[in-house]
Amino acid sequence: MTIPSGVSARKGNQAAWPLLAGVSVAQVEIPRDSWRAPHLHTNTPELVVIVQGRARAGLQTPEREWLELELGPGDCVYFPLGWPHWLRNTGSGVLHA
Repeated sequence: MTIPSGVSARKGNQAAWPLLAGVSVAQVEIPRDSWRAPHLHTNTPELVVIVQGRARAGLQTPEREWLELELGPGDCVYFPLGWPHWLRNTGSGVLHA
């Protein structure tokens, strides 16, 4: 998985912590006017929690319909295993998720 320039991610997974079988943990920081481009995960679903900032999230259903959602601090979005999705920083500062 490629992380775009300017976007930082810290990850934890089963290789780092064996107790995390089937779970992956990441801290992501997305600069203003940037995004985590469309991608999908083949090993685990993803739950995004917005810690600071504002975001627009998108995901594609199995019927190929794109759904979008506006998010703020404390909001969460769930991306099922294998569903293409993206996260865009729509706030005035760095997005922390």
